Amino acid sequence: MKWLWFKVLPKKVQVFNWKVWKGVVTVDSLIQTSISFVSKCSCCSRGCIEDLDHLLVHSDTATHVWEYFGRACGVRCISNQNLFARQGMWFSKASHRSQMGIITGMFPSIISREVWKVRCAARFDKYQMVAENIIHRVVGSLQSLMPKLKCSKQCDFSDSLSLQILRIAKKAVRYKPIKVVR
Repeated sequence: MKWLWFKVLPKKVQVFNWKVWKGVVTVDSLIQTSISFVSKCSCCSRGCIEDLDHLLVHSDTATHVWEYFGRACGVRCISNQNLFARQGMWFSKASHRSQMGIITGMFPSIISREVWKVRCAARFDKYQMVAENIIHRVVGSLQSLMPKLKCSKQCDFSDSLSLQILRIAKKAVRYKPIKVVR
C-alpha cells in the first residue's frame, strides 16, 4: 500500500489508485447496481461487462500493456489475477534502493491510471484504444518522474537491460561522503 502513496508519483495518480482500492471508480458494473443498461468494455473486442478487474487487467489492451512491462521488468503476469493481486505482485518485487526497484513499484499505479485515461478518451471522445499508445504514455510518465528519484544502489546488469528496453536513462547514484569522527 505504501507504493500507492509514493512521494514521487503525481497526486492525481495517487488519488486515482486510492479510489481504485476503495472501489469508487465509476465503471459500468458499479453503475449497474442502481441502473439497468447494456455494458460493453471499450478496451477489447470480446464485449465483456466493464468492471475494474476486466478494464485494468484482463481486457485485451490492458493484458498487452501489463505483459510488455512485465517482460521488461521480469515480473510474471498470471492470467487469472485480479487487480489487487497483480499490483501486490509488482509491489513485492519493488525496492526503494535501486532505480529499477522504484520504477517497478510505480508501474502498477501509472499503468492503471493511463489505461483509465485512455478508456475515458475512447468512451467519450471516440479515441482509439491501442496498447502501444498506452505503453508510450506510461514510458513518458516515467521519464518525466526520473529527475525526482533518489537511488542508493547502482543498477546491476539486468536492471540496465530493463532500463534500455524502457528507454529510460540510468540515474546516477548519490553517495554520502563518509565522515570520520574522532
